Amino acid sequence: MEFDLLGEKKDDTRESVWHSEQLWVVGLDFSQEMISRCRLAAPEADLHITDLTTPWPIDEGTVDTVVIDLVLEHIKDLDHIAEECARVLRGGGRLRISELHPLRQQAGKGARFEEAGVLVELPVYMHTTEAYVTAFRNAGFGLDALSEHRAPTDSSSRSPRLLAMVFTQSST
Repeated sequence: MEFDLLGEKKDDTRESVWHSEQLWVVGLDFSQEMISRCRLAAPEADLHITDLTTPWPIDEGTVDTVVIDLVLEHIKDLDHIAEECARVLRGGGRLRISELHPLRQQAGKGARFEEAGVLVELPVYMHTTEAYVTAFRNAGFGLDALSEHRAPTDSSSRSPRLLAMVFTQSST
């Protein structure tokens, strides 16, 4: 099973994963608008409106992969998220995180979206790369990869847009 904290970005890669016949996909988000968008792209996905700062409606040890995209900047307590990922993942499970780069956050960038015609700006919590890595290592994950990504049109002097991390949970 793949489990997805939905966030705001819905790209073609995720849609191709959602439509795989080999996966059962569960998605969590606090926003009805995001759940509705996801339901259009993946009607067979199991989607829930959920407060991610509380225990998740996912059974322990039932998930192979957790995907977190553009969510953690809106979560104050990274430890809770890391612990919930560790709880729901099977031993050896994978975690892929893609977040707005901390340097972009420092420059005042952040998520905005419309819901029912109203502009919503979510609270943003500044987390360093070290804070992300430490929270997930403390929850029993090993860091497999960390990379920074710029848009193809960005100059090399501009700060990266995204910070991407891949972790594997300890199998014990």
